[in-house]
Amino acid sequence: MNKKLALAWLVVFIAWFLGSFVVHGVLLHDDYKSLSNLFRPEAEAQKYFALMLLAHVLLSGAFTWIYARGVEPKPWLGQASATASLSRC
Repeated sequence: MNKKLALAWLVVFIAWFLGSFVVHGVLLHDDYKSLSNLFRPEAEAQKYFALMLLAHVLLSGAFTWIYARGVEPKPWLGQASATASLSRC
């Protein structure tokens, strides 16, 4: 893994995690409290915080890796199939 990809992964992770906190922890917090019968209590949800961090790390890594493959100058499967379908028209 090169440094550029690792740095992008870190930036995406931080942005995604902070964005999730703002949306779910600040903006929707009162709405989640009013629907407390549908969600775990906050104390119980804290047990799963490590898993949520792991999910954010994996998802941001996947997002970064897929984006990096899309901006490479060499063709990949998605570009090849799009080019092939356009040439048949």
